[in-house]
Amino acid sequence: MGALPMKIFKLVTVNLLILCLFLSNEKVSFSEPQIKYIAIGDSLTAGLGASEVNYLRIGAFVPSFVKYLREEKGFSVDVENHGIPGLTSAGFLANIHNSKGLQEKIAMSNLITVTIGGNDFLQLIRSDQTTLANAKQRLVDLEKELNNIHALLRSINSTCEIYYIGLYNPYPENHTYYDIAETIVPLYNDLLSTVTKESNSHLLNPYDVFLNNAKALTHISKDDIHPNDLGYQKITAKLIQTYSSTE
Repeated sequence: MGALPMKIFKLVTVNLLILCLFLSNEKVSFSEPQIKYIAIGDSLTAGLGASEVNYLRIGAFVPSFVKYLREEKGFSVDVENHGIPGLTSAGFLANIHNSKGLQEKIAMSNLITVTIGGNDFLQLIRSDQTTLANAKQRLVDLEKELNNIHALLRSINSTCEIYYIGLYNPYPENHTYYDIAETIVPLYNDLLSTVTKESNSHLLNPYDVFLNNAKALTHISKDDIHPNDLGYQKITAKLIQTYSSTE
């Protein structure tokens, strides 16, 4: 074989090798999800109050956020929803401690959303024994539990993005619990803001959106504090806004 044909042969061989490597890499990127999303928390994560289609609460923030990631961002998303209605901060810790399977899912995720504190808040304000003084003491205890929750999540996965969703006041101005909720909810969200000061940890605060809009954004007219579809849309918009600012 002459010098020129040999050079052409080597050039073609090199190009074929590069093409094979490119195709191999493309195959891996398409076969593996780009986002592994775990939603953990209480009834907000579970989507109570959202409209249902075939027993799926499609109006809730988790499916709405996943739809955004897939359709607007073009990501491949694996998602698992571990929302448990009625879950308290203490129950959140126990749930993770007692579930090796959930720990493994958290370890493999690169995106987590957390809703917690709502049931602690409800227990507090609905108690006949609650005063502003002991409410603030309970917030001191909650701060320790929130720090323990965050430390536990970080001990399992130190690098994933974690989005904590704060509390809103679900009560209209003429409601019995409106005033105490107006005191406690901002204080609780302040506690969450201290937890999310480290890198890869974020707070989205729905308080302002729901302020004086409880009747329009929740089912409170039926004595149900959960968001309706419009309320979940507002939470999803906040989540998308926070996510987009941290990409």
